[in-house]
Amino acid sequence: MGYFLRHIAPAIRPLMVEKELSVELPGAGVILKGVIDLVEEDYSITDFKTTTSRWSPSKARNSQQMIIYKYLFDRSFGPIQAQLKYEVLYAKNAANIRHQTLAVIPAADAEEKLLEMIGHVVENISQGVFYAKENPFCRYCDFHGMCRPGWPEDSRKKKHARN
Repeated sequence: MGYFLRHIAPAIRPLMVEKELSVELPGAGVILKGVIDLVEEDYSITDFKTTTSRWSPSKARNSQQMIIYKYLFDRSFGPIQAQLKYEVLYAKNAANIRHQTLAVIPAADAEEKLLEMIGHVVENISQGVFYAKENPFCRYCDFHGMCRPGWPEDSRKKKHARN
């Protein structure tokens, strides 16, 4: 917190903090929601990330999260030219915190592709089609039963039962 207050906060001119926005997607019958960490007076949209290592610029370049935030903001307040950025605070320990600012520059068709992808997901969900990718967290998921009805329990549980 001290690093943030000394190195980042003095340059911030907040207009909105932790702003929750929701918009109904046209033709999908779905509400898209998001919580934007920071909107500044110049309408810059910033998301803060904390991690143990530096991000590569390509990780932020065409971020779907930021495209969603921009879409929500534009539909809620009108289209504006806004800078999109991540403030990434990273450290292996509290004594050696660093940060980087990464601009997000969406492709010209980023919003169109985002809406197309969401439409595809909505269509599949409404038809009961779920492309499950099993991973170690599946057994903790609230939707495990719906996702895999009739499927055997995950292999870890079976393995422990045999031992």
